[in-house]
Amino acid sequence: MRNARSYLILLAGLLAGLSASVSAGSKIEVTDGTFSFGKIIQHAVLTKRFWIKSVGDKTAKIIEVVPDCGCTELFVADSLVKPNDSVAMDVVLHTRGFIGFIEKRPLIRIADSNDTVRVKLYAEVMVKPESAKPLVLTPDKVDVSQYGAKARRKGTFTLTNNGFSDFQISVVDSSNKSFDVVLPKVIKAGQKVEGQVIVHKTAVPTSFEESFTLEITDDGRSRYSVPIWRQYQVKDAPGTPGGK
Repeated sequence: MRNARSYLILLAGLLAGLSASVSAGSKIEVTDGTFSFGKIIQHAVLTKRFWIKSVGDKTAKIIEVVPDCGCTELFVADSLVKPNDSVAMDVVLHTRGFIGFIEKRPLIRIADSNDTVRVKLYAEVMVKPESAKPLVLTPDKVDVSQYGAKARRKGTFTLTNNGFSDFQISVVDSSNKSFDVVLPKVIKAGQKVEGQVIVHKTAVPTSFEESFTLEITDDGRSRYSVPIWRQYQVKDAPGTPGGK
């Protein structure tokens, strides 16, 4: 009995030591590090924010971020991440002239560690978006540019359901954007509905290229990404952003 008890104490000590060794030093992980943009047009700009979390017991120092190819850009807010803290990483993916399904895996390295962390990005690049099933989005890109003194904050787009079933619609990455998205919750079979993009007041005096991704409740949980483009070229604009 005494030998069994001693064995259990030894085993518990070994497990505790193993757990400590796993978390010791610098270590990171990407929260929800896999994302599908779904269907998207060629020559579009796709944007997504990820969070890099420090899960070790020492401050992690990011020393390198490696895009999968020239079509991918990575922007990290800070190179130092304290234990249990997180830092934002914005990813920009250019679809260029790609056709069909694409996969990109940008890589992150930290100091004092041989481990690498990858973000996984997926998309289906369409040559003829007007033939997409079961939804068709028009226009292909929502332009909310402003060239006059009067603030322009709204843009519209249309969703057409060419399927035989009703679908619920949800936006899956609306946070950390320069705009809000307004959509109906349901699109019925054969129906057209209108969506709106509303530029944040703080983003009115800026130019940007971003995107948002929506998902519908068909069998495949299909996703569609919508590029949003804003060019701001205003002379002698009022100092206070805003407008209707």
